[in-house]
Amino acid sequence: MAMNIIFHFSSQPYAIPGASVKALFKLPKLTVVEDALPCLAGTLNCRGDIIAVFNFAALVGKLPPVYALDDVVIVLEHAGQQLAMVVSDVCELQDIRVADIAPLPASITPESNARLICGQVRSSQQELITVIDVAGLFSHPAVLLAELKQSTQEEQTTTRPLVDDVLKAMPRAHAHFPWHQFDAAAQQVLQARAGRIASISLPQEPNGTAMLAIIRMGGESFGIGIECVQEFTSIQSVALLPACPANIAGCMNLRGDALTLLDLRAALHLGTTQALTRVVVMRTPAFGLFGILVESVEQVAPMQVQDASHLPACLHKFDESCLSGLVHWNDQEVPVLDVSDLLERTSMFVDVVP
Repeated sequence: MAMNIIFHFSSQPYAIPGASVKALFKLPKLTVVEDALPCLAGTLNCRGDIIAVFNFAALVGKLPPVYALDDVVIVLEHAGQQLAMVVSDVCELQDIRVADIAPLPASITPESNARLICGQVRSSQQELITVIDVAGLFSHPAVLLAELKQSTQEEQTTTRPLVDDVLKAMPRAHAHFPWHQFDAAAQQVLQARAGRIASISLPQEPNGTAMLAIIRMGGESFGIGIECVQEFTSIQSVALLPACPANIAGCMNLRGDALTLLDLRAALHLGTTQALTRVVVMRTPAFGLFGILVESVEQVAPMQVQDASHLPACLHKFDESCLSGLVHWNDQEVPVLDVSDLLERTSMFVDVVP
């Protein structure tokens, strides 16, 4: 089985193989390229690499929705190349077996989209998830044309007839990043995100790296390994539970499952003034399905995890036994939570009344 990132477009779920995902973060300011392809949102400085950012809606020939601060940029890597896509509503991580993916009949798949889709698979709720073909995405006409614009004049002359044919067949949805449509406050947020993404330094060596989600709780940043994360979602109607430890905030309905919600702030000696609006849904062998309440999910990316024993003095307020390491993110040292150890020490599931 392989981990896939699930997002929604036009109320339909799509999956991207996690092995191809190099980074995932909230929408930053993008640089619009003059006379660019209609489906190119712009470019992005990602750790020193200039990456072309496409709008997924425009790639599949649909008019892109209005850009929002909660949109997500997914950076993909394939055969030594990189590109990024703007999507909305990244909702979960899910294991998908290649053998379970059923190819779509050619007769029902538009020719312009055929190379983007490798098939569909049923979710645990029997919903059909469309699986993106990453190799096909990198050979999409828009991607090839973006590369051609950076090629030599001689190469462009040689391939021009093919380019003209491709341009005629391409969807014409206009997806350029609408910087001036954001108000001043939103522009500051987008600009700050772009600065952080440009300055983040990740190691080139794969040793010691792990895919982490950076979350915010009590005004502090933490890392959580995504190997046990099922999805990220918003808080719905919360039902309080009697005779529960204070760390249990209640439960909510997650597609028919009763999801126990945990508030870790007291256990971590954090402030409680910030509103918790997001849920990190996790499943572990010891505790089953549960959710951790957080203020926000800032980024998902591979990061080098350092030994937790090297915590800076400013982080000693956290019990080292609940930390599995330390990462450098956004010009700060961020502790990585050992969620299982924290749950065992604080006995968060004791006295829960069914």
